[in-house]
Amino acid sequence: MKKIATGYRLIFGYLGAFLAVTGVIILLPLLLLIVPDYRSDVVYVWNFLIPGLSSLVGGILLFFFLIASREKTQLAKHQDSILLVLIWFAAIVISAFPFFMTGEMTFTESIFESTSGYASVGLTRIPLAMYDSHIFTFYRAVLQFFGGVGLVLIVTSAISDRYGLRLYTAEGHNDKVIPNLGKTFEASRSAIEICEKIALEKNVSYKIGNIASGDIFATNPNIVDGLEMEISAVEMEGAAIAHTAKVFNKPFIVLRVISDILGSEDQSISYNEVEKKAAEYASLFVFEIIEQLVLTKQ
Repeated sequence: MKKIATGYRLIFGYLGAFLAVTGVIILLPLLLLIVPDYRSDVVYVWNFLIPGLSSLVGGILLFFFLIASREKTQLAKHQDSILLVLIWFAAIVISAFPFFMTGEMTFTESIFESTSGYASVGLTRIPLAMYDSHIFTFYRAVLQFFGGVGLVLIVTSAISDRYGLRLYTAEGHNDKVIPNLGKTFEASRSAIEICEKIALEKNVSYKIGNIASGDIFATNPNIVDGLEMEISAVEMEGAAIAHTAKVFNKPFIVLRVISDILGSEDQSISYNEVEKKAAEYASLFVFEIIEQLVLTKQ
């Protein structure tokens, strides 16, 4: 009969799998030494070899000794949270050693550096003496890359186990938040009717149409060329609201005040002039919508 891995054996077995992945992450910058122009950084090779190989070998031993040959059960209540904390703690501490072993940074500064890397925040405590080091610049980029991808997502992939997904949800992710929800989102019909009623009552000129969202401030009218539908306005935030509403199955509406005309010579001037008016209209509609919703519920 096959033995079963449960409790702390399961926790530290999974932790071993992650330690192995962390070791690989730490060893990756050594690939930079293949490039002739960067071989001057060979003086730092032990900074990465020692913690990288230690984490890799130690992790593999933990995984195979504790759970590799056993049937894995589901993580019990709170065990996924314990494993999550251990994963982050181990990753941050072990990944700090390449910085600490230079002798240029204190252990506290090294912890800050690895934390900043995995959190992808961009803050750094690297001293001037290390700014010219290509290998540490690349190492920071590697930490930020894997931090951006998600530590737990990486270890889940490494575990390749259906119970590993509990770690992903334990970190606060919602599995409903997935890409490819569609290119378009339809606003709430009832919300449109409420806004239309308000516009008529307040004598506000309006138009109901399609809005395109982008990540740049649009100045060229050709930016909407090639789209599959007629576009009435271009902005930068509406899609994020619509996407979130779609995920959580909530009604939404995007209300925009036209501030400037694409391609016009005075686009920036007209934007500044309309900005205050836009705020007035936005507050007017928001308060009226809230009042309508309150009356509807009553």
